[in-house]
Amino acid sequence: MNTQHVLIETLTPLHIGSGRLLQGNTEYLYFANHSTVSVVDERKVLSIIGEENLDKWIDIIGRGDDLLDYLVKRKPNITPADTSKRIVRVEGKRSPGGNQTIREQIFSGNGQPMLPGSSLKGAIRTAIFNALVRQNPGAAQRINDFKEIKEFQDFKSGQSKRTVKYRGGTLEKKYTGPDPNHDVFRLLRIGDAHFNETVCLLSETLNEKGDGTFEMKNDPHDKVEQFIECIPAGAETLFRVQIPSELKARLNEIKYRDTASKIPHRERMEWTNILADININTKRLIQNELNRYQSQHLPDGALEYLDSLKGMMTGLHNNQCVIRVGFGTGYLNMTGGWAEQLWRDVANIDFKKEMADLAEGVRRNARYNSFALPKSRKMALGGIPLGFLKLTVFSESEFAAWQAQAAEREAAKLRQAEAKRIADAEKARLAAEAEAKRLEEERIKAEEAKKPKLFEGTLKQGQELDAEIAKSGKPNKVKVYAAGYESKEFDLIGYASPEPVGKVVIVKVDQLDKKKNLTQIRYSRFK
Repeated sequence: MNTQHVLIETLTPLHIGSGRLLQGNTEYLYFANHSTVSVVDERKVLSIIGEENLDKWIDIIGRGDDLLDYLVKRKPNITPADTSKRIVRVEGKRSPGGNQTIREQIFSGNGQPMLPGSSLKGAIRTAIFNALVRQNPGAAQRINDFKEIKEFQDFKSGQSKRTVKYRGGTLEKKYTGPDPNHDVFRLLRIGDAHFNETVCLLSETLNEKGDGTFEMKNDPHDKVEQFIECIPAGAETLFRVQIPSELKARLNEIKYRDTASKIPHRERMEWTNILADININTKRLIQNELNRYQSQHLPDGALEYLDSLKGMMTGLHNNQCVIRVGFGTGYLNMTGGWAEQLWRDVANIDFKKEMADLAEGVRRNARYNSFALPKSRKMALGGIPLGFLKLTVFSESEFAAWQAQAAEREAAKLRQAEAKRIADAEKARLAAEAEAKRLEEERIKAEEAKKPKLFEGTLKQGQELDAEIAKSGKPNKVKVYAAGYESKEFDLIGYASPEPVGKVVIVKVDQLDKKKNLTQIRYSRFK
C-alpha cells in the first residue's frame, strides 16, 4: 500500500456543514465583551440557573427573552467557558446575536472540526473528470445521451410545463468506470483531515441584478446572508492518502486483464498527474471568474474578491496544488464548468438554448433562469472567497522534518493561545470595571434625582415643587422645598393614605394669598 502524507493548509476559510443550524439564544450565546460564541452546554447552564428554576429557562426561550441577561443576573462574573461545550471566536466587524442562526461546522467523533475525506475526494474527482472530459470530449458532447426533458400539464394553471434533468452518473460512467466496483477512483483512498479550532464569520452574497449590475446582499433579515462556523484561514494539518500500488500492479497481470479493461484511465492515479489535473482545473476556474468580474463595477464589499483570486496560485512547487472545497464554492467549482466550453463546439445545437436548459436543470428557482449561471457568489465579509486549500505531498524526509518541528509549532500555538487568553481576560476585566462604574454612576444619578430640590423662583398657581413627608397621617404633613418655607409644614391635600416620614413627593401650588405667599399645596405624584 502506497501511503502518502499530505499537508493541508486553508488559504481561505473552509466550511463543511454538519447539517445543523445553531439557534441564537437557545443553542448558542454571544459574549460581546469576549467576541466569542458559546455553543451551549445545557448541563452548565442548568447548574447556573438551578433545577428549581428550570421553568424560568423554558419561559425565557418561549418568550424570546435574552437568556444571557438572565444568566448574568444569576452569575454576575459569568464567562463563555461557564456555559459552553466549545467556544468559537468571532471574526469580522459583524457578530451574530438575537435569534440569528449559525451554520455548524462538521466535527469528528473526538470533537475536532474536520474536512471529511469524501468531501476532498469529491473535489479531486471533479478536477480529474474535467481533465478527462476535455481530453476526450465526445461523450460529453452527445448531450441527448444524458439529458432528459419531461413535459406535463400544470393542473392549477392549465399551462404546459417541463422539467430538465441531466443524468451526471450516466456520463461519469463513460470516463471513470461502468459501476462502483470498476470506478478508477477506487484506487484513491483519502482520510479525514482534523483541525484544532473554528471561527464564526459572516458570509455574504455578490448578486447579479436584473439590469446586469451587482450588489452585496447583506441585509441581516435576508436569508442569503449567513453566519457560518468554519475552519479559519491559515490552519494546517496532516492527512493520509493511499494509492494501492499492489492492486494497480496486479491489474496489469494477464489473469486480471478483463477486470482492468473496465477501469479506465488508471494512469491518472499517480501524484504527478493528480496534482497537475487539480492545478489546471483550479487555474481555469479562477481565470473564468476574473474574466467575468474584473471588467465589472463591483460593490465595495466585494473588492477584495478579485485580488484574493489573483494571488491564489502563486509560489506553488511541484509537490503542491490548490483546490477548492465546501460551502460557498458554487456550481462551477462543483462541476468544473466543462459544459460551457465543450458545448460551444457541438454542431447543430442552439448553444444559448442548451445553456438555458442547463440553468433550468440545476436551479431551484425558475425565475432566475434568464441570468448567467451562476448569478451569485458566496464570500466571507470583505470579499474573501471561501474554501481554497493548498495541498503539499510530502516525501518521507519532508514528513520526518515536519514531525520534528511539530512540538515547537504546538508550543508556539500554546504560547499564542495563552497570550490571547491573558489579553482577553484583561479586556474582559476592564470591560467589567467600566460596566460597574457606569452602573454605579447611574445609581448615584438615580439617587440624586430622587432627592428633593430647593425651588428659589417666584411661586405661581400650579407650580410643581418637591416636598418631603414630615409627619405621617391623614392627612400627611409635608415640608415644601421652596425658599422661605423651609420651617413651615402643609397638609398634603388630595392624598388620603399615610406615607412614611422622609418620602419625597411632588406637589402643586394650590393657593397663594394676596402677597403671593403660599397657603395651600395639593398632591401631584411621588418622585
